[in-house]
Amino acid sequence: MLVSRLPDVAAPDAVLGVFCLLPLVLLIVGPLTKATVLTMLKWDAFRRSLVAALVMNLVSSVLLIVLSFVFEFNIYLPNVWLWVIAASLISVFIEYGVLTLFRRDAARQNLIAAWAVNAPGFVALLLLSLLPQ
Repeated sequence: MLVSRLPDVAAPDAVLGVFCLLPLVLLIVGPLTKATVLTMLKWDAFRRSLVAALVMNLVSSVLLIVLSFVFEFNIYLPNVWLWVIAASLISVFIEYGVLTLFRRDAARQNLIAAWAVNAPGFVALLLLSLLPQ
């Protein structure tokens, strides 16, 4: 007689659903966080900051993915953390360029804003690097 046992995980579909929804949540939370930081820095109104944050995320994501395939950073930077640092710096300059397209008259404020919107990511990476392995 065959007896089927229930798996030890609680609803594999729920786990799969979480993994499918996680990128969508990050696509919403990331730009909202960046737009909030831009608004708090008095870069511009929230609506315009949100548009700039969405464009920044899109452009930096696409360019970093293309750069990672073109230059195969895993060959040039054998340590994963070196790649993360390089990608973060490249992301700051890409986002600075996008912000400059939105507001050409405020170059210094754009650079400060580009560093500020990436600061939460830098802090998260620093905390990840401090975790025991």
